[in-house]
Amino acid sequence: MADFNQINDSLNNNASVNTTAKVTITSLGGVNNYEITPGTTVRELKSRYGLGDMKIVNAEGVALADADQITGDVQLFVSTPKRNG
Repeated sequence: MADFNQINDSLNNNASVNTTAKVTITSLGGVNNYEITPGTTVRELKSRYGLGDMKIVNAEGVALADADQITGDVQLFVSTPKRNG
């Protein structure tokens, strides 16, 4: 899904629209860098990179919903869900 506000702003500012976004994901296992298409949802990111049921938060500590879109370069953090037992 396209971010029409970003496209409109870019057209009005005579700037080009980014075709990729750099995503850095930090987990207990280390740091992974990916390039994705802007507008990719968190659900798509999880599916594509095997992050399944992990919680993803941004640098400010805000948990992202599966429907949230990644529109530009970002650093994210993941954690495995708590399990009883």
